[in-house]
Amino acid sequence: QGVTGQPNASVYKIPDGVESIEQAAFAQVNGLTAIELNGVKKLAKGAFDKAVKLRNVLLGPSVDTIEDGAFGGNNDLAAFDVDPANPNYAADNGVIYTKNKEELVLFPAGKAGEYTTLPTTKKIRNRAFHTAQKVTKVNFNANLEEIGNDVFQYDSNLKEITFEAPSKLQKIGTWTFYMTGLETLNLPASLKEIGWTAFGNNNKLKTVTIADNSQLKSIGVDAFSNNTALETFTFNGSSVLETVAGGAFRNDKKLTHFNFPATVKTIGGSAFNGTTSMTHVTFDAPSQLKKIANAAFQEASALENIDLPEGLEEIERDAFNKCTSLTEIGIPASVTKIDPTGFQQAEKLEKFTVNKNNTVYSSVDGFLLSKDKKKL
Repeated sequence: QGVTGQPNASVYKIPDGVESIEQAAFAQVNGLTAIELNGVKKLAKGAFDKAVKLRNVLLGPSVDTIEDGAFGGNNDLAAFDVDPANPNYAADNGVIYTKNKEELVLFPAGKAGEYTTLPTTKKIRNRAFHTAQKVTKVNFNANLEEIGNDVFQYDSNLKEITFEAPSKLQKIGTWTFYMTGLETLNLPASLKEIGWTAFGNNNKLKTVTIADNSQLKSIGVDAFSNNTALETFTFNGSSVLETVAGGAFRNDKKLTHFNFPATVKTIGGSAFNGTTSMTHVTFDAPSQLKKIANAAFQEASALENIDLPEGLEEIERDAFNKCTSLTEIGIPASVTKIDPTGFQQAEKLEKFTVNKNNTVYSSVDGFLLSKDKKKL
């Protein structure tokens, strides 16, 4: 377990012959301030996690494998040093990149202020900036294509990110910006995928804007969930969005409205569950929406009315459960399946209006009935 139990070993050189530092070997070793890796070839995930007093790290020429998150939470570590003879990695201003400068591998958690990725960067590896709590702004280069999983997780002072135009970014991974200090977010048109909980629990984030001609096809599960300050989410023009996944905007209590691009086909379960300030929802025509999944708008308690789009086929259980301000809803001709619990506890709902061309349902005096009016 590294130098655990050796309080005087604040500077440590790895012994000759050691080739691999395994997971958690030096994790939470509080007395360690400097490490010389000597002949080590591999640094495993979490090898130096939360070694909080670590200030100096020298990677020798033999290091050929750095697993995701080998370092993290080292708040005094402002720069990495890499031997120039290393054929696999290089340090640029204290940040570790692959030798060809196309992948950003590790950002020192103690490096403060603003940082701009190198123009050659195509990918930021998983956990590269994990718990880097002194970084305040990151500028992404135009050639960047992917930001991996957990990259900026817990970077609580990260207030701003920018994307150099024309951005080539295509993917933001899972939990990437979880619990940061982001306040506004402007995402580039090139982005195609936002992963699971990518921007979850950002309690200072107020506005999100997607650039015109957006190539974004999927907003992942819980991608923007629990953003308690989020007020607006806007597509600034055309979009090809197909999926708003389950829990995508769950518990965003200040989100007031949402406009669905015509290309959206699915609204996932609990996608807007708990959006208690949501007053209206709109759908661009001609809408491709086929299904509103279970609890999609549950507890959207400020929602007063909604015009569901033609083409919609199914409303699942609890879809509008506890929408306590909902007074009226129109059912398009295309709807063929409504779960009996779809509108339960919508205590102010007074009127269903079913399109006369609907082959399954009808309405009389605001009541929802079967087409033959024999079943209420």
